[in-house]
Amino acid sequence: MKKVLYLALGIAAGVVAIRLIQQTPRGREIVDDVELRIGEFAQAVRDGYVSRETELRSDD
Repeated sequence: MKKVLYLALGIAAGVVAIRLIQQTPRGREIVDDVELRIGEFAQAVRDGYVSRETELRSDD
């Protein structure tokens, strides 16, 4: 049960931190940049997954 509490506290602290950071123009730039990089990383993972899946299916 403690683990769930710590997880919830961590998520809440993260949300508060992001909201405070976004209150400044520079903070918004940083958050936007991080969101862009996360999106690019997620797309690269998806592309790699599709590529590997295609490769495995062609070996059959």
